[in-house]
Amino acid sequence: MRALRSIVLSLILVGLAAPRARAQATTVVSFTFDDTFSDQMQAASIFASAGVHGTFYVNSPRIGQAGYLTLAQVTALEAAGNEVGGHTVNHLALTTVPADEQQRQVCDDRAALLGMGLHVTSLAYPHGAAELATQTIVSGCGYGSARDSAGLRSHGPEGCASCPFAETLAPRQPMAIRTPRSVESTNTLAELQQNVTDAEANGGGWVPFVFHHVCDGCNPAAISPLVLEQLVDWVAARQSLGTTVKTVQQVIGGPMNPAVYGQAPTPFIAPDGNLLHNGDLESDADGDGMPDCLEVLSGGSSGSDYATAPAPAAHSGTSATQVGVNAGATASPRLMSTQDLGGCAPSAKGGDVLTFSVYYLSTDLVAPVAYYRVASGWWKTLAMGPVLPAAASWTLAHWTLPALPMDATGVSVGVMVVSTGTLAVDDLVLIDPARAPSDDGGVPPTDAGISSGDGALTDGGAAADASAALPRDAAPADLSAGGETSGCAIAAPRTRGLAWLFALVALVGARRRRRASAAR
Repeated sequence: MRALRSIVLSLILVGLAAPRARAQATTVVSFTFDDTFSDQMQAASIFASAGVHGTFYVNSPRIGQAGYLTLAQVTALEAAGNEVGGHTVNHLALTTVPADEQQRQVCDDRAALLGMGLHVTSLAYPHGAAELATQTIVSGCGYGSARDSAGLRSHGPEGCASCPFAETLAPRQPMAIRTPRSVESTNTLAELQQNVTDAEANGGGWVPFVFHHVCDGCNPAAISPLVLEQLVDWVAARQSLGTTVKTVQQVIGGPMNPAVYGQAPTPFIAPDGNLLHNGDLESDADGDGMPDCLEVLSGGSSGSDYATAPAPAAHSGTSATQVGVNAGATASPRLMSTQDLGGCAPSAKGGDVLTFSVYYLSTDLVAPVAYYRVASGWWKTLAMGPVLPAAASWTLAHWTLPALPMDATGVSVGVMVVSTGTLAVDDLVLIDPARAPSDDGGVPPTDAGISSGDGALTDGGAAADASAALPRDAAPADLSAGGETSGCAIAAPRTRGLAWLFALVALVGARRRRRASAAR
C-alpha cells in the first residue's frame, strides 16, 4: 500500500510540474520592420488578415518623402494595433558619432514622432550599432527598450550557428534586445521557421525578426510578400503550442515617457576658416578605418558594388580615403562629409554661398556634389557640379556652390564616382567667404577654378543643379549634367581672376606647415 501511495504521489507531482514546464517553454515571436519603407504597408495587410500585429521602426524625417511611409500610413499602422518605434533622425551608426550627436539623433527623432501624435517607447539601432554609453543615452531619451539586429541563432550562409536560440522574455539588457540576423532575400521560409522551432525546442523565449523591404527582388534586404504571408500564417497557427505573436512594447511593457530633446550643436569654424570637422581626414576616433566626419553614401547601389579603404598614400599628413566601384555597379557611391544634426555637418542658412575645395585622385570621371539639411533633419540635394576628368596625381579642385535655399540649416559636400573605378580624396575645405579669414583682412573672393597636379589652371563652365529630390542613398537623375567632361574640372564663372586660387593654395599650405610643425 505504501508503494502504491508513492506511485500515485509521484504521478500527481509530475502532473503538477507539467503545466509549469509548458509555461517555461512559451515562445513569443515579434515581426519588426526598419527604415520607414513604403512597401512595408504590405506587411500591415498580412498582419490584419492573420489577426496579429508588428512593430515598425521609423525615421521621423523620412515620413512623407518619396519611397517612404506617409504620416497617414504611419498613423493608420498604429491605429490598427501595430507599434511604431523610433530609428533615429539620420540613420547613422551611433557608435561612429560623438555622444552629443547620438543624443540629438535619438532624442530629437523620438520628440518629433511624439509631436506627430504617435506613441513611441522602443527604438531600433541603425546598423545594430550600440555600446553601453549609447544604451544609456537611449534610456535618457525616454525609451523603455532598444533592439539590436543580431545576437541570436540564424540560418543561412552568414548565420550565427553558435548564438542562443532566443532572447529571454525578460531581456537581460532591455536596451540591447538580441535578434536573428536581418532577413534577406536569400533566406528561405524553412530557415525562418527553424528560428521559431529551435526556440520552441530549447526552452522557449523571444524571437524578434528584423525585416526591411517587403517586395519581390527590389533589394537584397527584402522578403517576398508571399514568404512573409506564409511565415505569419504559420506562426499565428502555433498558438496551441504556446507560441504567440506580440509587439515589442507588449513584451517589454512600461510607460510612455515625455519627450526629451538633444543639446543644440556648437557652431564650428577652424582658425583657417574651414567649416568641415576633420577636413584633413587625419582623425579616426573609433578606429573603423573611415575618418571621422566622412561617410560613404551608396547612391542606391548595393554594398557589393563598392568598397572603401584607406588610400595608399595621402596628399598631406598620413590619411586619405578611397572608394572603389566595381564594373556593373547600379548607382554612384560618393564620399561625403557626414550628414548629421551638427556633430559633423556645418551649420548654414538660406542665402549662404559656400566654396568647396578638395584634392582628389581618380581612375575615371568623378563629380562634386552638395546637399543641404532642413529643419526636420532631412537632407536634400543642392547641386552636382561639373564632371571632373581622371587624375593620376593629387589634383586640387574647387567649386562655388549655388546659394543655399532659405530653409537650409546645414550643408554636406563631397565627391561622387560617376561610373566605375577608384576615387580618393584628401584635404576637404568648405569656406564661407563672408566669414573666412584672409591675409589682407578681407574675405576670399567667391570665384572658382582648378589646379592640376602641376599647378596648371583649367577653365570650365557653370555648375548645374542635380535632381532636387535626390535623397542620401539615391543616384542623380542625370549624371552628365553639370558641365564639360573633357579638358575641364570643377568650375564656375571667374569674377576675380586668380586671387581666390592663390588664397586657397596659401590656406592649404599653411595647414600643411602647421601639421609638419606639430609633428616635430
